[in-house]
Amino acid sequence: MIRVACVGYTNAWPLTRHLDPALFDVIPCVPSVAARLLARGEVDVGLVPIASLCDGNVDLRIVPGLAIGCDGDVKSVFLVGERPLAEWTEVALDGESRTSVVLAQILLRGPLGRPDLAMRPVDPGTGAFHAQGSTGAVVIGDAARNLPARLSTVIDLGRAWRDYTGLPFVFAVWAGRPDLEPAAIEGLRRAAEKGLPERATAPAADRTYLTEHIRYQLDDRAIMGLRRFVAIAQDAGLLGHGHLSLYRPAARAQAPRLHPLLSQAFAARTAAPGVVRLRLAQGHAPLVAPTRFPPGAGASTFLRAVARARLDQPGQALALSIPLEADDHALGVAQAALAAGVDELWLEGEAQLGDVEHHVRAAGFLPERVAEGP
Repeated sequence: MIRVACVGYTNAWPLTRHLDPALFDVIPCVPSVAARLLARGEVDVGLVPIASLCDGNVDLRIVPGLAIGCDGDVKSVFLVGERPLAEWTEVALDGESRTSVVLAQILLRGPLGRPDLAMRPVDPGTGAFHAQGSTGAVVIGDAARNLPARLSTVIDLGRAWRDYTGLPFVFAVWAGRPDLEPAAIEGLRRAAEKGLPERATAPAADRTYLTEHIRYQLDDRAIMGLRRFVAIAQDAGLLGHGHLSLYRPAARAQAPRLHPLLSQAFAARTAAPGVVRLRLAQGHAPLVAPTRFPPGAGASTFLRAVARARLDQPGQALALSIPLEADDHALGVAQAALAAGVDELWLEGEAQLGDVEHHVRAAGFLPERVAEGP
């Protein structure tokens, strides 16, 4: 079983509710605890705050494509207080998510203009309680979505970051050790593929929050925002100097290089050296030259297929049909295919002979007419 640490916030369930119980042993916890479990090796993968990946004492990787973030108002990560920000003397830093705490410090030192405020760590989940009098607080998660009415100052940190940098913000990602099983990464992706579409059917109280405020894509813009956050925080001494790395795509069998294939296939031709047989025939040869390449297909793909066919049929003549309606492009395909091991060109009409012979000679071969096909 793959041990996975999951937060229980509403914004996490589209990523976690469909985790396969046959594959994952789910351990529910708050983000800061998920980070500690992962760092200690007590879980294999966790939905963890970005800040926890930068300490540098544990080598961790990020699962590509998935995140919990925002691109503007997030509606669940706030600086709150009973008084206006200008009247605060300190800020209580809720220990549930180190990332949100670091973000608050960056914004207070920067665009919010309160670098003078004292910072006081408090127990996870108690931020709203400590926001009293001249003390403000960081409040995150579902608690931030149900603030007491006495907290008249509410600053959305997602919006403040977007206004400050123009970039999305990433709060949490799936992360694990470098040797995490590929099956785990694929299982996380499958769970997201099932869960994310279900946001549209969430209860009305959560639907707008999940569909309009939480951003689940770890795309290029999100990665830019993530790296900007880490760079600012490291420069300010708020994070360690660890580096962020993503898991590499699963290794795929590489297609053989075209040039070696062409050399092998050409050497395996059955025709006399430098000769291409031209045959008038009804019907089609084993390979048919298209009048145009299929959408998305390149010349190298076609030539590789021809060369592999040549090598798969040792000792047999490999023929390529030239359609009656062949245009210059189709004849160019046939010309290029000669270098991929084709021995014969089958023509549907005698009127093509002159043009085909021209292309054959242009390719460096001697065209040789043979008896009409079978």
